[in-house]
Amino acid sequence: MLSAAAVGAQQQEVTQVAEADFGLGTGPDDTPLFPVITPDPGQATADVPDVYARGCQVAVEDTEVVPCLSESATTGDISVAVVGDSKIAQWLPALDAIAVEQGWQLTSYTKSGCAFSSATQTVGDDTYPECVTWNEELEGLLVGAEPDFIVTSGVVSQAVDGDGKSQEAMSAGYVEKWNTMGELGIPVVVISDTPQPEPGVTPYECVAENMDNPNEACSWPSDGGSGSDTLLAAVDQVPTATYLDMNQFVCQQDVCSPVYRNVLTYRQGSHITVTFVELLRETLADQLVPAVEASLS
Repeated sequence: MLSAAAVGAQQQEVTQVAEADFGLGTGPDDTPLFPVITPDPGQATADVPDVYARGCQVAVEDTEVVPCLSESATTGDISVAVVGDSKIAQWLPALDAIAVEQGWQLTSYTKSGCAFSSATQTVGDDTYPECVTWNEELEGLLVGAEPDFIVTSGVVSQAVDGDGKSQEAMSAGYVEKWNTMGELGIPVVVISDTPQPEPGVTPYECVAENMDNPNEACSWPSDGGSGSDTLLAAVDQVPTATYLDMNQFVCQQDVCSPVYRNVLTYRQGSHITVTFVELLRETLADQLVPAVEASLS
């Protein structure tokens, strides 16, 4: 475990590297971006977007929508709303930087475990009425705010369907929300859900136990992300929605590596570290900016 001073020094180094406009390399022999694996595996769960520290990520039990204006992308002729659960919140550091570069104004609306869908979602085995209420209020706020476009994602693969759950019910909920936005002239850009680690395996713990050969010991085959197929099925039904597949870069050649160029890729569950998100920023921009320009034209 690192000391507080060491953590602070490491965070400063991450910022300096992020400001250097680094991007994905071409292979496993690319020069490491850090002298050691960063963030330290023992601090992986702390490498999260600042929406948590700012109180912007709404908790499971709460229903109030909390609009959170970016601290850096605050002005611009084009406004973007980032909406959904923690799987879109994980991309906020990159989205924020892209917004600054493009002159967009960015506001996030995120809630734990709650995707931007009218479907009745669940938390574990229980229905999630707080998510339904939150989504209803969110739609009203978005209608009033009239952003130029929305960026979203989601980990949820199924929603309540009669006495059970189905992918069709969740996709239908996405379609309803996204079509409502489309009818108002607000296109939706959808980012793929990041792949899940193998059951019972925590990548950063495995790395901590195998610091000399983390990728040989801890890599796993990509499952494409549990929510990706549901998202894509909905995009196929909404003419104003665009799908961005980031998993070809998160897990290159369908293999998820826990370390890339000395960057620790995963933190809790299937969430990727802020440091890895920063690494993927240019790659995301290469897909996002043309998609936005096409949808707005």
